[in-house]
Amino acid sequence: MWPSSTKEDFYASLAEHLEQVKRHNINLIIGDFNARIGADSHLTHPDVVGRCCYHDETNNNGERLKSGLSIHLLTSLRLTKKKAFKRPKLDWRKLEDPEKKEQFQLELSNRFQTLSLDDQSLDISERYESFATSVGDAAEKVLGRQKKHELHSWVSEETTNLKLKGDEVKKRFLLSKSPQARAREGVFNTRLSDSYKDDEAASLHQQMEDLRIADERGHYATTWNIIHTLFVKNPKKKIKVKLRNGEPPENEEHLLEEWKNYFSSILNNDSGLAPSDLPAPASDDLPICTDPPTREETAEAITAMKTNKAAGLDCATAEALQGGGEQMIDTIYAFCSEVY
Repeated sequence: MWPSSTKEDFYASLAEHLEQVKRHNINLIIGDFNARIGADSHLTHPDVVGRCCYHDETNNNGERLKSGLSIHLLTSLRLTKKKAFKRPKLDWRKLEDPEKKEQFQLELSNRFQTLSLDDQSLDISERYESFATSVGDAAEKVLGRQKKHELHSWVSEETTNLKLKGDEVKKRFLLSKSPQARAREGVFNTRLSDSYKDDEAASLHQQMEDLRIADERGHYATTWNIIHTLFVKNPKKKIKVKLRNGEPPENEEHLLEEWKNYFSSILNNDSGLAPSDLPAPASDDLPICTDPPTREETAEAITAMKTNKAAGLDCATAEALQGGGEQMIDTIYAFCSEVY
């Protein structure tokens, strides 16, 4: 049996080596450590030792391997998959309500007062990050997030409440994973499915009754709308891109070949002009204004931004900038002037 000092030197050398290896690399350490990891180690180190162990008790070498290298060795061997960052989808449509818009602007004003946006001693990137975070937090607090799935208009209030209860039952099942919770979730899913079918049948019956009344009264526009809603479920998408002769492409390969021929005919071709035939460069520069941006130009730029577009890295959307009011314009103008 090796003395304790030799074992300590070995594990210290191994830990020093592992510290020099990048964390995303996979390290395979193969050898006979004479280490036994027992089930008792799961109670003290559940993050690195699982429930199922071959031995019942941990020996001295197992303690060294478990305790001395729990950070450097075992956590390096664990492959963890990081969740991709997803920006929260907020319900920006609520800004169309003047009352909600006023609440959003008030929340922004209160948050901006606690920030040091005018402190020149702080880096501008840090101040802008604090600004963007405050805008996102204020929007999420006032407007809330979008609902993942919008229910059909014909879904009754009883079915909606049943779905909310079913979501709670599903959360409890995911937490406990017990047979009782699974059975309860199954019962709720069956009730919810039956309720959906009843609502859909009632909606279809009502539409057929409306169709009969519209036909008797001669309201042909209403008749056409009801028939179109009932029978045109998935209309074929119209092909927006056509060939140069005006005909639609047969398939995607046909369209790609057409694009190839088109761009080959206009690119990488000799124009027939000699350098001497080219016009001389202008002697005077164009009257381009290079003055710092004004507040009016900043306000016009914010107003001209297109909505319903994905946010950038700062997660600040056009809806947030446009709905922030005068204080938002002043803040953006201050950042633009400092960067300029």
